[in-house]
Amino acid sequence: GLLERQFKNLFKKAERQKGITGENLLILLERRLDNIVYRFGITKSRAHARQLILHSHILVNGKKVDIPSYQVNINDVVEIREKSKNINDIKEIKDGKVEINIPYWLEFDSEKLKGRIIKFPSKEELNLPVKEKLVVEYYSR
Repeated sequence: GLLERQFKNLFKKAERQKGITGENLLILLERRLDNIVYRFGITKSRAHARQLILHSHILVNGKKVDIPSYQVNINDVVEIREKSKNINDIKEIKDGKVEINIPYWLEFDSEKLKGRIIKFPSKEELNLPVKEKLVVEYYSR
């Protein structure tokens, strides 16, 4: 999960952006590297995704990134490091033994274990059970 301070900083960043603060916050949360790795179906949980990232198993645009909160941008290529492709859980994805449901705003090649963000989703497209207006009210005080 996120620490309170991290969440507050993300909220402040969402406030500074153009548009609706609550929607901006949801998109910033979705753009986190740990979330993208999870959404690709590489891991069963965001906590496991954080672990892979912290142990330098993930590359973004060919460079090692070990920061789970890294903000992934449109067209950034996220992939598993070549040396890490033999980890059992990852091997199962590559061999097609795991069914993956990837959101339409992402593109993922399970054979190459490589994907990218095609576009940022809207709040409606995320379909999350979140009342972001309450979050905005709480952090705006």
